[in-house]
Amino acid sequence: MFPLKLKNNPPIRFNQKVIKKLQLTKQKNYNKLNKNQLKRLAESKKGKSQSFRITESKSFERDESIKLYALLRAEGMCQLCDKPAPFSKKDGSPYLEVHHIDYLANGGSDTIENIAAICPNCHRKMHALENQNDIDKLKKSAIERLD
Repeated sequence: MFPLKLKNNPPIRFNQKVIKKLQLTKQKNYNKLNKNQLKRLAESKKGKSQSFRITESKSFERDESIKLYALLRAEGMCQLCDKPAPFSKKDGSPYLEVHHIDYLANGGSDTIENIAAICPNCHRKMHALENQNDIDKLKKSAIERLD
């Protein structure tokens, strides 16, 4: 009836590494279940309210001219798989995504030497696997294609 609130205290900040570790533990436990067990578990959630957490995020401002240069430099070809963009945007230009080779969050720069234009599949691959050979290929490609 009368919810308690902390007085004059900032919100509690959870370490992202702790949250990620908890998510991975939950995922590992779910991976042990078979299809029927997962279906029963998913169906048991029906009608229950969705849980949520309020988050605060930090965004980096990216230079639009650097992004556009990367797209033009790629000439419609993914700089990782060397295949044409998978589809065209409404304006007819090839759809590629600009990827920061060294992530801005890890101190990477928003410069033409640190960006590559890659297809959506390769972009997801880069973030999912962080394969050193792919990183090296993109770094080399970004430097070679400087005009």
